Amino acid sequence: GPLGGCRHPVVTMRNLGRGPGALASWQEGEKKEIVRQLKEHVGFRQVWTALLKAGKPLILHNGLLDLLFAYHWLEAPLPGTLPEFEAVLRSTMALGTQVFDTKWLAAYTDVGANLGRPQRTSLEALCGALDGLAPGRVPPVRFPEGF
Repeated sequence: GPLGGCRHPVVTMRNLGRGPGALASWQEGEKKEIVRQLKEHVGFRQVWTALLKAGKPLILHNGLLDLLFAYHWLEAPLPGTLPEFEAVLRSTMALGTQVFDTKWLAAYTDVGANLGRPQRTSLEALCGALDGLAPGRVPPVRFPEGF
């Protein structure tokens, strides 16, 4: 699609009329819509590019689907298998970029088991468990007024 990813297949039928300028008018409207969509999406595209090129760790919480979605819509159609996706994502990211998923770590590693209650893997539960292991060491989280 014009946005660099894939869009759901949609067919729209429209009667353009028989006037001499009907097709040209429709084509101009389509161009304007594509430009509008590009402008709307360029902001997050810049964030996505910055994340991929920074070479910094990506810390996510249950983020595999987020990565799949972003890659599909901002890069290219998804490969057929998870190993293929991992390979293309790795080749897209800056060398040394690591991805950490806090939910996965809490649910499937010894670290998560040591936190206790592994079935509770929300960020709030993890923060509380970490604070219980090292009271006062987890910095408080504050949101700006109106957030």
